[in-house]
Amino acid sequence: EESTLAMISLGLISLAGQYPAGCARFIVCDATPAGTAHREFLEKIIGAIPHRVETPKQAALPALMKDLAAEMRQRAQEPDPDAATVVFLFINGLQKFSKLRYEEEFAFSSSDAETEVKPGAVLNEMICEGARLGFHAVATCDTYNNVSRFLSRKAISEFEMKVLFQ
Repeated sequence: EESTLAMISLGLISLAGQYPAGCARFIVCDATPAGTAHREFLEKIIGAIPHRVETPKQAALPALMKDLAAEMRQRAQEPDPDAATVVFLFINGLQKFSKLRYEEEFAFSSSDAETEVKPGAVLNEMICEGARLGFHAVATCDTYNNVSRFLSRKAISEFEMKVLFQ
């Protein structure tokens, strides 16, 4: 956990240093329990960054992902999506965010569930198609089995850099 926390922290710091204030949006989803040393360390890093950093709770994830999906659709219609603010989504402990689990298209569901935005599908789309629109994801997960449960094969292949610890 210390190694993944260090990677998330360094990613936040280095990306924040590359963009002037207001030119990048940072969203950090962290499932670390409040009051732990890891959470306090990450909060100090977030406090040191000159950008506004959103830290949504688990219950707010569906609304956040719905907003991100709408923003992606809007950017796809714009003639110059590169002019928009870059969005970085950091997920520390993907396996702890069950709402972000990607469900296959042929999964059984009720008719009212089809009309709502599925956070896992939005994350998958963001990973697969979002880079050209200015959306980027940095995620940690405890095991490869959980990675394959939460992301589609295409989404896994879209990650440019993968780090595997023993």
